[in-house]
Amino acid sequence: MLYPNTPRDLLTRIAQSGTVQAKWAIAILDEITEGLKLPDPDDRHVLAVAIKGGAQVIVTCNLKDFPESDLAP
Repeated sequence: MLYPNTPRDLLTRIAQSGTVQAKWAIAILDEITEGLKLPDPDDRHVLAVAIKGGAQVIVTCNLKDFPESDLAP
């Protein structure tokens, strides 16, 4: 999913500044996603990339599919 222009531009500029390190998913990480639980299974690859990349945050407007109770473990 691509974000609308304004948030996409903002996130790109923040990453370019070095404030954050962007992680891009090239392929779904099957070996990790199989054990992940989210309300929408199609979003498991996002969580898998965050885990594999050591991300501290996931930036999304889709909060209902990333509940804190499923992210805590």
